[in-house]
Amino acid sequence: MIKFQPYPSIRNVDSPSHHIVKKLLANPKYDVEWVATEKIHGVNFVVATDGTVVKFGRRSAFLQENDIFHSFQTLVPEITEKTLALKQAIDKSSSSACSVVFIYGELYGGLYRHPEVKAVKQIAKVQKGVYYSPNIHFIAFDLLIDETWASYNHASSLFASVGLDYLKPLMVGSLKDLTSNAVLDIETMQSTIPAKFGLPQIANNIIEGIVIRPSNIGENVIIKRKTKAFIEMSKSSKKKSPSEAGVSNMYEELAVYINLARFVNVLSKELNPAGKSKEELFALIPVLRDDAIKDFLADRPELNASIEEGDLDIRDFNKDASRIASEVIKEYINLADK
Repeated sequence: MIKFQPYPSIRNVDSPSHHIVKKLLANPKYDVEWVATEKIHGVNFVVATDGTVVKFGRRSAFLQENDIFHSFQTLVPEITEKTLALKQAIDKSSSSACSVVFIYGELYGGLYRHPEVKAVKQIAKVQKGVYYSPNIHFIAFDLLIDETWASYNHASSLFASVGLDYLKPLMVGSLKDLTSNAVLDIETMQSTIPAKFGLPQIANNIIEGIVIRPSNIGENVIIKRKTKAFIEMSKSSKKKSPSEAGVSNMYEELAVYINLARFVNVLSKELNPAGKSKEELFALIPVLRDDAIKDFLADRPELNASIEEGDLDIRDFNKDASRIASEVIKEYINLADK
Protein backbone atom coordinates (compact mmCIF):
# COMPACT_ATOMS: atom_id res chain seq x y z
CA MET A 1 0.00 0.00 0.00
CA ILE A 2 1.33 3.43 -0.96
CA LYS A 3 1.09 6.01 1.81
CA PHE A 4 0.29 9.54 0.59
CA GLN A 5 3.14 12.06 0.84
CA PRO A 6 2.09 15.71 0.41
CA TYR A 7 4.53 18.09 -1.21
CA PRO A 8 6.19 20.50 1.25
CA SER A 9 5.13 24.13 1.05
CA ILE A 10 7.41 26.29 -1.06
CA ARG A 11 8.59 29.38 0.78
CA ASN A 12 8.06 32.74 -0.88
CA VAL A 13 11.06 35.02 -1.40
CA ASP A 14 8.73 38.00 -1.04
CA SER A 15 7.49 37.11 2.43
CA PRO A 16 8.02 39.95 4.91
CA SER A 17 10.93 38.38 6.77
CA HIS A 18 13.00 37.16 3.77
CA HIS A 19 14.80 34.98 6.34
CA ILE A 20 14.90 31.89 4.13
CA VAL A 21 16.99 33.61 1.43
CA LYS A 22 19.29 35.18 4.02
CA LYS A 23 19.92 31.77 5.61
CA LEU A 24 20.66 30.15 2.26
CA LEU A 25 23.02 32.93 1.18
CA ALA A 26 24.88 32.65 4.48
CA ASN A 27 25.44 28.88 4.11
CA PRO A 28 28.52 27.95 2.01
CA LYS A 29 26.82 24.66 1.07
CA TYR A 30 24.43 26.59 -1.15
CA ASP A 31 27.08 28.70 -2.88
CA VAL A 32 26.45 26.61 -5.99
CA GLU A 33 24.64 26.80 -9.30
CA TRP A 34 20.89 27.39 -8.97
CA VAL A 35 18.19 27.05 -11.59
CA ALA A 36 15.03 29.11 -12.12
CA THR A 37 12.00 27.56 -13.83
CA GLU A 38 8.61 29.01 -14.68
CA LYS A 39 6.04 28.65 -11.89
CA ILE A 40 2.93 27.18 -13.47
CA HIS A 41 -0.42 28.72 -12.55
CA GLY A 42 -2.20 25.41 -12.13
CA VAL A 43 -2.99 23.00 -9.33
CA ASN A 44 -0.70 20.62 -7.47
CA PHE A 45 -0.89 17.05 -8.78
CA VAL A 46 0.83 13.96 -7.40
CA VAL A 47 1.64 10.67 -9.14
CA ALA A 48 2.96 7.73 -7.09
CA THR A 49 3.93 4.18 -7.96
CA ASP A 50 5.48 1.09 -6.42
CA GLY A 51 6.10 -0.35 -9.87
CA THR A 52 2.76 -2.13 -10.02
CA VAL A 53 0.10 0.31 -8.86
CA VAL A 54 -0.05 3.94 -10.01
CA LYS A 55 -2.00 6.38 -7.85
CA PHE A 56 -2.95 10.01 -8.51
CA GLY A 57 -3.49 12.74 -5.97
CA ARG A 58 -4.19 16.38 -5.30
CA ARG A 59 -2.49 18.55 -2.69
CA SER A 60 -3.79 16.71 0.37
CA ALA A 61 -4.83 13.18 -0.61
CA PHE A 62 -5.00 10.52 -3.28
CA LEU A 63 -7.88 10.78 -5.74
CA GLN A 64 -10.51 8.16 -6.42
CA GLU A 65 -11.12 7.07 -10.00
CA ASN A 66 -14.37 9.03 -10.40
CA ASP A 67 -13.45 12.15 -8.42
CA ILE A 68 -14.22 15.42 -10.16
CA PHE A 69 -10.85 17.14 -10.30
CA HIS A 70 -9.82 19.11 -13.39
CA SER A 71 -10.50 16.23 -15.82
CA PHE A 72 -7.39 14.41 -14.62
CA GLN A 73 -8.82 11.13 -15.93
CA THR A 74 -8.04 12.21 -19.51
CA LEU A 75 -4.32 12.08 -18.68
CA VAL A 76 -4.27 8.84 -16.69
CA PRO A 77 -3.31 6.39 -19.50
CA GLU A 78 -0.33 8.44 -20.74
CA ILE A 79 0.96 9.35 -17.26
CA THR A 80 0.56 5.75 -16.04
CA GLU A 81 2.71 4.40 -18.87
CA LYS A 82 5.45 6.99 -18.35
CA THR A 83 5.40 6.66 -14.56
CA LEU A 84 5.92 2.89 -14.70
CA ALA A 85 8.73 3.42 -17.22
CA LEU A 86 10.30 5.97 -14.86
CA LYS A 87 10.22 3.49 -11.96
CA GLN A 88 11.97 0.91 -14.15
CA ALA A 89 14.60 3.45 -15.21
CA ILE A 90 15.30 4.37 -11.58
CA ASP A 91 15.65 0.71 -10.57
CA LYS A 92 18.01 -0.03 -13.48
CA SER A 93 20.27 2.87 -12.51
CA SER A 94 20.56 1.72 -8.90
CA SER A 95 22.09 -1.31 -7.19
CA SER A 96 18.73 -2.08 -5.57
CA ALA A 97 15.12 -1.41 -6.49
CA CYS A 98 13.33 1.45 -4.75
CA SER A 99 10.01 0.89 -2.99
CA VAL A 100 8.01 3.88 -4.14
CA VAL A 101 8.39 6.90 -6.39
CA PHE A 102 6.48 10.18 -6.09
CA ILE A 103 6.30 12.60 -9.00
CA TYR A 104 5.13 16.09 -8.07
CA GLY A 105 3.86 18.52 -10.66
CA GLU A 106 1.00 20.67 -11.86
CA LEU A 107 -2.19 20.16 -13.81
CA TYR A 108 -2.73 23.24 -15.97
CA GLY A 109 -4.50 24.61 -19.02
CA GLY A 110 -8.09 24.27 -20.22
CA LEU A 111 -8.37 27.85 -21.50
CA TYR A 112 -6.52 29.82 -24.20
CA ARG A 113 -7.96 33.24 -24.94
CA HIS A 114 -6.88 33.77 -28.52
CA PRO A 115 -9.22 34.27 -31.52
CA GLU A 116 -7.35 31.69 -33.60
CA VAL A 117 -7.58 28.94 -30.96
CA LYS A 118 -10.81 27.00 -30.45
CA ALA A 119 -11.97 25.92 -27.02
CA VAL A 120 -12.01 22.20 -26.25
CA LYS A 121 -15.47 20.88 -25.41
CA GLN A 122 -16.11 19.46 -21.95
CA ILE A 123 -12.80 20.84 -20.65
CA ALA A 124 -12.88 23.46 -17.90
CA LYS A 125 -10.00 25.76 -17.07
CA VAL A 126 -7.74 24.82 -14.18
CA GLN A 127 -6.91 28.46 -13.46
CA LYS A 128 -7.15 31.78 -15.27
CA GLY A 129 -4.75 34.69 -15.37
CA VAL A 130 -1.99 32.91 -17.32
CA TYR A 131 -3.00 31.03 -20.45
CA TYR A 132 -1.17 27.92 -21.63
CA SER A 133 -3.38 25.69 -23.78
CA PRO A 134 -7.04 24.85 -24.47
CA ASN A 135 -6.27 21.30 -23.28
CA ILE A 136 -5.41 19.98 -19.82
CA HIS A 137 -1.76 19.02 -19.32
CA PHE A 138 0.55 17.70 -16.63
CA ILE A 139 4.08 18.93 -16.05
CA ALA A 140 6.50 17.49 -13.47
CA PHE A 141 8.67 19.63 -11.21
CA ASP A 142 10.07 17.34 -8.48
CA LEU A 143 10.84 13.69 -7.74
CA LEU A 144 10.96 11.77 -4.45
CA ILE A 145 12.56 8.30 -4.57
CA ASP A 146 11.67 6.48 -1.35
CA GLU A 147 12.76 9.12 1.20
CA THR A 148 15.34 10.85 -1.01
CA TRP A 149 14.74 13.93 -3.14
CA ALA A 150 16.32 13.85 -6.58
CA SER A 151 18.31 16.91 -7.59
CA TYR A 152 16.85 19.07 -10.34
CA ASN A 153 19.37 17.80 -12.90
CA HIS A 154 18.89 14.16 -11.93
CA ALA A 155 15.09 14.40 -11.96
CA SER A 156 15.13 16.23 -15.30
CA SER A 157 17.29 13.54 -16.86
CA LEU A 158 14.94 10.80 -15.64
CA PHE A 159 11.81 12.66 -16.78
CA ALA A 160 13.32 13.25 -20.21
CA SER A 161 14.32 9.59 -20.56
CA VAL A 162 10.66 8.47 -20.45
CA GLY A 163 9.17 11.45 -22.31
CA LEU A 164 7.51 12.99 -19.25
CA ASP A 165 7.18 16.76 -19.59
CA TYR A 166 9.04 18.75 -16.94
CA LEU A 167 9.93 22.36 -16.17
CA LYS A 168 12.88 23.57 -18.24
CA PRO A 169 15.37 26.21 -17.01
CA LEU A 170 14.64 29.87 -17.64
CA MET A 171 18.01 30.84 -16.22
CA VAL A 172 20.86 29.31 -14.23
CA GLY A 173 23.14 31.27 -11.93
CA SER A 174 23.78 32.14 -8.31
CA LEU A 175 20.99 32.34 -5.75
CA LYS A 176 21.74 36.05 -5.36
CA ASP A 177 21.21 36.66 -9.07
CA LEU A 178 18.04 34.58 -9.38
CA THR A 179 16.40 36.39 -6.46
CA SER A 180 17.31 39.82 -7.85
CA ASN A 181 14.74 41.82 -9.82
CA ALA A 182 17.59 43.64 -11.54
CA VAL A 183 18.99 40.39 -12.96
CA LEU A 184 15.75 38.48 -13.57
CA ASP A 185 12.73 40.74 -14.09
CA ILE A 186 9.73 38.43 -13.79
CA GLU A 187 7.15 41.22 -14.01
CA THR A 188 7.55 41.46 -17.79
CA MET A 189 8.31 37.83 -18.60
CA GLN A 190 5.93 36.06 -21.01
CA SER A 191 5.01 32.44 -20.33
CA THR A 192 7.15 30.01 -22.26
CA ILE A 193 4.57 27.20 -22.22
CA PRO A 194 2.22 28.05 -25.15
CA ALA A 195 5.11 27.94 -27.62
CA LYS A 196 5.61 24.24 -26.77
CA PHE A 197 2.20 23.55 -28.26
CA GLY A 198 2.74 25.79 -31.30
CA LEU A 199 0.11 28.26 -30.13
CA PRO A 200 0.02 31.93 -31.17
CA GLN A 201 1.23 34.33 -28.53
CA ILE A 202 -1.21 36.19 -26.26
CA ALA A 203 -0.17 39.74 -25.40
CA ASN A 204 0.81 40.31 -21.76
CA ASN A 205 0.55 36.62 -20.89
CA ILE A 206 2.86 37.18 -17.94
CA ILE A 207 4.12 34.25 -15.87
CA GLU A 208 2.84 33.60 -12.34
CA GLY A 209 6.40 33.60 -11.07
CA ILE A 210 9.50 31.44 -10.89
CA VAL A 211 10.68 28.51 -8.78
CA ILE A 212 14.34 28.47 -7.71
CA ARG A 213 16.40 25.51 -6.52
CA PRO A 214 19.99 24.20 -6.62
CA SER A 215 20.83 22.32 -9.81
CA ASN A 216 22.68 19.41 -8.21
CA ILE A 217 21.69 19.11 -4.55
CA GLY A 218 19.35 16.26 -3.68
CA GLU A 219 17.28 18.07 -1.07
CA ASN A 220 13.92 19.79 -1.05
CA VAL A 221 15.55 23.22 -1.00
CA ILE A 222 13.18 25.25 -3.11
CA ILE A 223 11.82 28.79 -3.02
CA LYS A 224 9.57 30.86 -5.24
CA ARG A 225 9.20 34.40 -6.52
CA LYS A 226 5.73 35.48 -7.60
CA THR A 227 4.77 38.36 -9.83
CA LYS A 228 2.82 41.12 -8.10
CA ALA A 229 -0.48 40.00 -9.61
CA PHE A 230 -0.19 36.58 -7.95
CA ILE A 231 1.28 37.34 -4.54
CA GLU A 232 -1.11 35.90 -1.96
CA MET A 233 -0.72 38.94 0.26
CA SER A 234 -2.39 42.31 -0.18
CA LYS A 235 -0.28 45.42 0.12
CA SER A 236 -2.64 46.65 2.78
CA SER A 237 -6.00 45.81 4.22
CA LYS A 238 -9.00 48.11 4.32
CA LYS A 239 -10.84 45.78 6.70
CA LYS A 240 -11.21 47.03 10.25
CA SER A 241 -11.01 44.83 13.30
CA PRO A 242 -13.36 44.86 16.26
CA SER A 243 -10.36 43.77 18.34
CA GLU A 244 -8.93 45.99 21.03
CA ALA A 245 -6.25 48.49 20.02
CA GLY A 246 -3.45 46.33 21.38
CA VAL A 247 -4.26 43.57 18.91
CA SER A 248 -5.37 45.66 15.94
CA ASN A 249 -1.95 45.87 14.29
CA MET A 250 -1.58 42.10 14.37
CA TYR A 251 -5.08 41.73 12.98
CA GLU A 252 -4.27 44.03 10.06
CA GLU A 253 -1.06 42.11 9.35
CA LEU A 254 -3.02 38.86 9.31
CA ALA A 255 -5.68 40.35 7.01
CA VAL A 256 -3.00 41.00 4.38
CA TYR A 257 -2.66 37.22 3.91
CA ILE A 258 -6.34 36.56 3.23
CA ASN A 259 -7.43 37.69 -0.23
CA LEU A 260 -9.02 36.57 -3.49
CA ALA A 261 -5.77 35.28 -4.98
CA ARG A 262 -5.27 32.93 -2.06
CA PHE A 263 -8.89 31.77 -2.11
CA VAL A 264 -8.76 30.98 -5.84
CA ASN A 265 -5.70 28.81 -5.20
CA VAL A 266 -7.35 27.13 -2.20
CA LEU A 267 -10.50 26.43 -4.23
CA SER A 268 -8.55 24.95 -7.15
CA LYS A 269 -7.17 22.23 -4.87
CA GLU A 270 -10.64 21.04 -3.88
CA LEU A 271 -12.75 18.37 -5.58
CA ASN A 272 -15.24 19.74 -8.12
CA PRO A 273 -14.01 23.34 -7.72
CA ALA A 274 -16.18 24.75 -10.53
CA GLY A 275 -19.38 23.10 -9.30
CA LYS A 276 -19.53 24.21 -5.69
CA SER A 277 -22.67 25.82 -4.28
CA LYS A 278 -22.51 28.96 -2.13
CA GLU A 279 -22.86 26.81 0.97
CA GLU A 280 -19.95 24.64 -0.14
CA LEU A 281 -17.84 27.72 -0.81
CA PHE A 282 -18.50 29.09 2.66
CA ALA A 283 -17.58 25.68 4.08
CA LEU A 284 -14.04 26.47 2.89
CA ILE A 285 -13.67 29.29 5.43
CA PRO A 286 -11.49 27.18 7.76
CA VAL A 287 -9.39 25.94 4.81
CA LEU A 288 -8.68 29.49 3.64
CA ARG A 289 -8.12 30.61 7.24
CA ASP A 290 -5.63 27.84 8.05
CA ASP A 291 -3.74 28.32 4.78
CA ALA A 292 -3.29 32.03 5.53
CA ILE A 293 -2.37 31.52 9.19
CA LYS A 294 0.24 28.94 8.22
CA ASP A 295 2.07 31.47 6.00
CA PHE A 296 1.49 34.31 8.47
CA LEU A 297 3.15 32.37 11.29
CA ALA A 298 5.91 31.01 9.04
CA ASP A 299 6.92 34.62 8.37
CA ARG A 300 6.90 35.41 12.11
CA PRO A 301 8.81 32.71 14.03
CA GLU A 302 8.62 34.77 17.20
CA LEU A 303 4.82 34.37 17.27
CA ASN A 304 5.16 30.59 17.08
CA ALA A 305 7.28 30.72 20.24
CA SER A 306 4.65 32.87 21.97
CA ILE A 307 1.92 30.39 21.02
CA GLU A 308 3.94 27.43 22.28
CA GLU A 309 4.63 29.19 25.57
CA GLY A 310 0.96 30.08 26.03
CA ASP A 311 1.50 33.85 25.77
CA LEU A 312 -0.61 34.00 22.61
CA ASP A 313 -3.83 32.10 21.96
CA ILE A 314 -4.15 30.62 18.47
CA ARG A 315 -7.94 30.84 18.89
CA ASP A 316 -7.63 34.63 18.56
CA PHE A 317 -6.08 34.17 15.12
CA ASN A 318 -8.73 31.64 14.14
CA LYS A 319 -11.58 33.94 15.09
CA ASP A 320 -10.27 37.00 13.26
CA ALA A 321 -9.03 35.04 10.24
CA SER A 322 -12.39 33.25 9.87
CA ARG A 323 -14.16 36.60 9.81
CA ILE A 324 -11.88 37.94 7.07
CA ALA A 325 -12.08 34.67 5.12
CA SER A 326 -15.88 34.93 5.12
CA GLU A 327 -15.66 38.44 3.64
CA VAL A 328 -13.26 37.27 0.93
CA ILE A 329 -15.53 34.38 -0.07
CA LYS A 330 -18.52 36.76 -0.21
CA GLU A 331 -16.46 38.94 -2.54
CA TYR A 332 -15.64 35.91 -4.71
CA ILE A 333 -19.32 34.92 -4.94
CA ASN A 334 -20.38 38.47 -5.81
CA LEU A 335 -17.82 38.64 -8.62
CA ALA A 336 -18.89 35.24 -9.93
CA ASP A 337 -22.54 36.36 -10.02
CA LYS A 338 -21.78 39.39 -12.19
